[in-house]
Amino acid sequence: MEDTTITFGIHKGKLLSDESIDDRYIHWLAKRGSYQEPGNRFNTTWQVPVVLSILARRESERRGWKREGDRYVKNE
Repeated sequence: MEDTTITFGIHKGKLLSDESIDDRYIHWLAKRGSYQEPGNRFNTTWQVPVVLSILARRESERRGWKREGDRYVKNE
């Protein structure tokens, strides 16, 4: 699986496969979460890049999650 370094946010500089990154953050990346301007939660400045979103989906699957609609559930 291809790995990539996160270039923004709280986990900037970490590899996407870093186990210290919470699953919820990986899911947010996979859903193409957006960033808002500081102090103005209504003004979206950009979304997670498509390539990172795709890689986050793969990482989520590697961690044992599957996507069902708009949410992720743990494979059993």
